[in-house]
Amino acid sequence: MKKEDIVKQPWFPAIKGSTRDLIAAAGGIDRVSLFLGCGKTVVGNWNNWEMADLMPHWAMIALEADLGRPILSAAYARLSGATVTDGNGAPAGRARSLSMDTANIMHEVSEYLGAHSEALADGEYSLAELRELREKISDIASSLAAAVSTIDRKIAARAA
Repeated sequence: MKKEDIVKQPWFPAIKGSTRDLIAAAGGIDRVSLFLGCGKTVVGNWNNWEMADLMPHWAMIALEADLGRPILSAAYARLSGATVTDGNGAPAGRARSLSMDTANIMHEVSEYLGAHSEALADGEYSLAELRELREKISDIASSLAAAVSTIDRKIAARAA
């Protein structure tokens, strides 16, 4: 298959979108570049919808291990009808804990605060900045919901 034909494949949007989500969750192009020891252009090509360049597995594994959650590997699994989570929704081999949920909440809040600080630097919010802030708030809400679920599970186990 020619490289230019990759972007036309039905699986491409799911993989490229999840790649972009992974890069964003890992701190953006600059941080991923530093973390992996890759050039910003290479990481930028992985992140660019127009480019057929896909993140190699070694980079995906390193980033997901750093984050503690499957983002891109989950997309690969979904495309084949599989999953990378156990029956409780936690990453396979890892029991969800309140400590992990709390760490995720703190991470998402810090991501939001960083984005908010950058957005407010010029004294007003652009449409793109507002959309990014909305996405960060959604991430916080998801992390909070996971923590509530963990607490509810612990309460039910203790009450039984």
